[in-house]
Amino acid sequence: MEKVSVIIPIYNVEKQLDECIKSIIRQTHTDIELLLIDDGSKDHSAEICDHYASEDARIIVYHIPNAGVANARNLGLSVATGEYIVFADSDDIYMDEFIEKSLVAIKHADYVSWAFETFNSKKMLGKIDYLSDFDDTISIEDYLQRMIQYQAGAYWGANWGKFYKKSIIDNNNIRFESNVLFAEDFRFNLEYLKYVKNISVMHEKGYLYRVDTEGSLSKKRRNLKQYWNEYYELYSRYIQLYSVHKMDDICREGLNSFLIGAYISVIREAGASNKLSLIDLIKLSFMIEKKSNVKTVAKNIKETNGKNAFFAKLIRLNIGWIIGLFYQFKG
Repeated sequence: MEKVSVIIPIYNVEKQLDECIKSIIRQTHTDIELLLIDDGSKDHSAEICDHYASEDARIIVYHIPNAGVANARNLGLSVATGEYIVFADSDDIYMDEFIEKSLVAIKHADYVSWAFETFNSKKMLGKIDYLSDFDDTISIEDYLQRMIQYQAGAYWGANWGKFYKKSIIDNNNIRFESNVLFAEDFRFNLEYLKYVKNISVMHEKGYLYRVDTEGSLSKKRRNLKQYWNEYYELYSRYIQLYSVHKMDDICREGLNSFLIGAYISVIREAGASNKLSLIDLIKLSFMIEKKSNVKTVAKNIKETNGKNAFFAKLIRLNIGWIIGLFYQFKG
């Protein structure tokens, strides 16, 4: 049988961890190693991990000082011995046949991406499948065109619900970046996709994504300058990926839209979460425009590009800061 390594970073999820681990243990494909990376949990998560490891030889637990999810996943990658890699968030659930069906699907591709369903403590909230109109195996070109159409999101950016070839990861030294504020998972995927030719897309739900875990969404205020710098660097990663596959010109409007969306996200957070004064909002917007090509990109956004066309016009008029003011008053 083909061995699959499942990597789960864990931090203070004692209430949901049991259900997550059980969803891996009951996989119909049994040749797995389950790597539980306890990232310095302060609740009973560590004890739960040790309990399962004592009952199932396929489970290996690593207890490390808290250093973040990227570091935990990288540890998992460094010790994994499987031919394929699966990631999970410690409060989510895999469907029983996820690994078995992924092993079949990846024979025709370099990457497997599953539809998933979101849920909370009360009910299922609906399945997400942005490629439902495609066949089971698609080219990287088709995948990239649809990805830029829908922009960033869990379907594209999350590591869970995906099936990776470890050889691609190791041969190209792909690892998670631990020094970023956000989207370390998406950066990993963007790098991996550089080496992909075909993708198997699974239209049945393979993963249940929990959206109401206490503490799962950070409300901490971010350093806005760093936030923008990282967003702009992510935009550069986007361009690199599309250039590798000679898709940058074809998808130029979508790439431009991503940058406008990044500008909006940072200015909106400046107003809504950080509550910057009008003067500071103006300074932030001017800093962004001075240190990037966002104004040039704004000039090239088509009028048919919905909200982005409107926001691009504000940027061209040097009043993009109004976006932050709007969200500040909106609350």
